[in-house]
Order: sequence, then C-alpha cells, then structure tokens
Amino acid sequence: MKLSDQVSVKKIGRESILVLAEGDSLDFTKVISLNESAELLINSAVGRTFTPQEWAHTLQETYDIPAQTAARDADALIAQLKEHGLIIE
Repeated sequence: MKLSDQVSVKKIGRESILVLAEGDSLDFTKVISLNESAELLINSAVGRTFTPQEWAHTLQETYDIPAQTAARDADALIAQLKEHGLIIE
C-alpha cells in the first residue's frame, strides 16, 4: 500500500497535522491531527510503498512495545487513513 500523493504532513508549533493537497494548494478544511507515532509512520511512508507489518515493526522498535500492541496500533492508523481515502492499495 501507499499513501496518496495528496497527503502532506505539516507542523504548526509543536503539533503535526495531516493535510490534503488539492492541485497547487492545501485544503485546511481537511485536516487530521497526528500524535507522535502516527507522524513517525506517515513520514516513513511518504513516496514509497509500505506494509502494515513494516509499520508495526517500526512502532515496536521505536517505542519498545509488544508486537501485538504495535500491530493493533498500525492497523488502526491504516483503517483511519483508508476511511479518509488517503491510502492507495
């Protein structure tokens, strides 16, 4: 799977948001607030394909969490992104 080319992560102060680009501009009416782990995963996937297992492994290694927890968290983020049409399979 791959993130839509329209996805852009922006920093506003200490907050990170996911913004949908439309044409040459950003649509700030379509914004998703990101926590630290979601920002890490999305930034790691910009411009390349990824698997849920890769995201789970990244979470497990970065945050020293159990494999089941990492897989559940990666799957949850993927489901949210799919719900908004931001993942291309």
